[in-house]
Amino acid sequence: MLVSFLMSALGDKPLVAFGKRLIRFSAKSFVFGLGAALAVAGIIAVVDWRNNRPVEPKVWPENQIGAAGIRIHLTTKWQDGQVYYKFSVTPSDTSLATEFDRAARSNEPKSFDIHLADSSQFDVPGCELTISDLVPVVADNGLVVSMDVQGSSYSCSRSRYLTASSFYPQYRFPKIEKAEPLRVVPEKTVPVPNRSTSAASRKPGITAVVTALFSSIVKRCAFNVGTFPCGVGVDEDIAKLNQGDRVEILSDKIRAPDGTEAYEVKFQRWTGWVNARDLSLENGEGK
Repeated sequence: MLVSFLMSALGDKPLVAFGKRLIRFSAKSFVFGLGAALAVAGIIAVVDWRNNRPVEPKVWPENQIGAAGIRIHLTTKWQDGQVYYKFSVTPSDTSLATEFDRAARSNEPKSFDIHLADSSQFDVPGCELTISDLVPVVADNGLVVSMDVQGSSYSCSRSRYLTASSFYPQYRFPKIEKAEPLRVVPEKTVPVPNRSTSAASRKPGITAVVTALFSSIVKRCAFNVGTFPCGVGVDEDIAKLNQGDRVEILSDKIRAPDGTEAYEVKFQRWTGWVNARDLSLENGEGK
């Protein structure tokens, strides 16, 4: 009733003018709202690009693990929300090439946890690389010269990645060390006390018969004291003798360091030492 009364009193002109003003206001509001939305979207896009733009690849200083005999090589870059890496492990010295090849081919565990650290040597949260499935790289000489792998990790944000200035590894890898050369223990010389004549100057003709059921011609070092008188892995025996064998006596009877009395003898083409109790001298006196 009131609207009808106003329309009849005022006519149509004021209402049309009001409608036009309302339309113009709505159009301006729409344009303003659209512009604001586009501005906000643009700001968000810029911030997102800034926070996710790629970071140039970084070649980290080599990390040598002397205790394991290996050297670690690491290259990383941040892109598309993740850290991409190239990782390689090589022997710490070229002299360990053979030992590294042996370790690389073994079935022992081989894995690395790489921790990125900031300038204060604190771990950068979330920036850890778990590395396994290393692939052997074989050179033309047939030896494995390195073990390499490439991968990525989503756990490290760009801002945190940029705070990293060093890294340190935790690892499981076979220990590589240079094999010690085989040590040859020189044969010890048993001193011959009170030996008045040498084998070269003694008159030939003194012989002895082997009376023991079993006897041997041995090296002089066999009469040294100790568990291994001639050294570890050194054979003491020269030739076996049977009961009744006749040998030529080349020396006076001597007393060896272990208390055994022995003669230097010659039997056929063998020369060495025999326990005196295994012999019975002929055509001469034992001294």
